[in-house]
Amino acid sequence: MSACLIDLRDFKKGIAADEIEELSQEIKKKFPNRYPAESTPALFINGRMLVEAQPLENIIHVIDDELMRK
Repeated sequence: MSACLIDLRDFKKGIAADEIEELSQEIKKKFPNRYPAESTPALFINGRMLVEAQPLENIIHVIDDELMRK
């Protein structure tokens, strides 16, 4: 299993705050009801939303469940 880790500080350095807000508004316009996340952390796995901090076991369970559906 491989993981992709993104350092949020490095990510934010590459995008100005106004650009982040602009992208956020664009996404909300294109998908107004699709991703109703209003708080962090929120995680989407194949459209299934997990809110608040989740134990790794819960995330693995959702991923395994989605893989079984394929």
